[in-house]
Amino acid sequence: MHDSNSRRRRLRDALIPFTLISLFTLLISLALSAPALADPPGRIGRVAWLSAPGGLTLDNGTRGESFHPAINQPLTSGDVLRTDANTRAEVQIGSTTLRLDEGTSLELTRIDDERVNLFLRGGRSIVKLTSPETAREFELGTPDGRFTARDTGIFRVEADGNGSSATTYDGALRFTAADTDFDIRAGERAEIWFAGQTRYRMSPPVSDDFMHWSAARDRRPMTNVSSRYVSPEMTGADDLDAWGDWTESPEYGPLWTPRSVAADWAPYRSGHWAWVAPWGWSWVGHEPWGFAPFHYGRWIQHRGRWAWVPGAYLARPVYAPAMVAWTPAPGVTLTFSSGRPPTAGWFPLAPREVYVPFYRSSPDYVRRVNRTHVARIDDAELIVRRPPDAGRHMRYVHRDLPRRSLERDTPIERLPPASTFQRDDDDRRRDDKRHETRERERERTAESRPQARPHRPARPQHPDMAFFEPSRQAKPTARVLPHEARPVERQVSNQIKHRADKPRRAQAEDDPRKRRLRPEGNERH
Repeated sequence: MHDSNSRRRRLRDALIPFTLISLFTLLISLALSAPALADPPGRIGRVAWLSAPGGLTLDNGTRGESFHPAINQPLTSGDVLRTDANTRAEVQIGSTTLRLDEGTSLELTRIDDERVNLFLRGGRSIVKLTSPETAREFELGTPDGRFTARDTGIFRVEADGNGSSATTYDGALRFTAADTDFDIRAGERAEIWFAGQTRYRMSPPVSDDFMHWSAARDRRPMTNVSSRYVSPEMTGADDLDAWGDWTESPEYGPLWTPRSVAADWAPYRSGHWAWVAPWGWSWVGHEPWGFAPFHYGRWIQHRGRWAWVPGAYLARPVYAPAMVAWTPAPGVTLTFSSGRPPTAGWFPLAPREVYVPFYRSSPDYVRRVNRTHVARIDDAELIVRRPPDAGRHMRYVHRDLPRRSLERDTPIERLPPASTFQRDDDDRRRDDKRHETRERERERTAESRPQARPHRPARPQHPDMAFFEPSRQAKPTARVLPHEARPVERQVSNQIKHRADKPRRAQAEDDPRKRRLRPEGNERH
């Protein structure tokens, strides 16, 4: 008995260091992975179509508010959509399309890079899944259970106080409840209800006005040119072919130019800012196609018109609230933490310019969200720690374009209409005068100081180079001593000559005839 207790104690003492090391390693791993866990998802949804403006209500649980979203309103986890009795709506999440019938309530339970989980509280919904990968990540629940897709297809799910039903027009569904599960094959309809246990029966698929309306939406002419240049998982990519034209540039690759816009049209002008957690202020474009070009890619001026540059093809592009750079208005400090629209100016990013997120993210997220246009970002840690400081050191092609400002202290519930998003000419002129004054002072300072070498223009940016680097503004140069401007070979030869002459100089100093007379009283003893 004594030997058994001794063995237990020795075994326990031997396991204590191993347990402590394992616990320490686990804590370190959690600490290192914490920033990545805080990254926003790359996948996003949007309001793609409405049969009647104002007929859709969005209940935002994060902010505790309800409002009528416009077309292109971003949608994410926690949002609840409700259509009124006379409105139908269409929602897109990447390549997935959801159509809501009149009087339908749908909760977006989870939308992230791994899953799309929805919950139909009541009403009727038709789901179109076109990607096998996203079909495996999709789930639609009702009060009676949950439906998962076996593969791509078109499915209809209904829910009310009497139970649920599901119809497979194409593909196959799997229904799972706490006490049963079964498959619903193509051309079948399952009616499900709970009476002490989950019960169901099969019936022919339903055909009504809602089904015919959804089928008509699928029959719209689609050229499918966009799929050559952008991934179908880019939310809003389906609208590009109907509203614009594609061309190719030797320098930037594929370019998309919108049709039927005014001659003075510019990106990020017609729209408003909406608060969408966890990204914060997000752009909602008023153009019918205005989602993908404002949340992915970059913009350039090509042949006198604005053109959208999607950049490198990615199977899963990462959503951003707005591909713009921010600049505070004169005398205003730019902040993004409050729930009020920022009083600032903004301008679209150009190719190879780094997007700086002002929300919580990790260096890996900064690289992923910029991957379509910037292959390498060396200072991603600086962007994460101090976004405003990082933006000051970047060069922007569109910085000097006309900017507009939001009204000061405008509450989120009453965003100004598009007509108020105008350029403040007085502030702009004052800003230009201050800029000219600073430039003149800098020129006078540079002329008054000697230059070490003639000024050379900055090297042109190579397309494959990372664009994020410190500013190349000329700094006042220190005074250069004469020997520092000599060639390296001459400096080395002078040093050798100096060492060779040193003994002769020492002998000359010991010569009494050349020794300097010292004053009396300063003799050394």
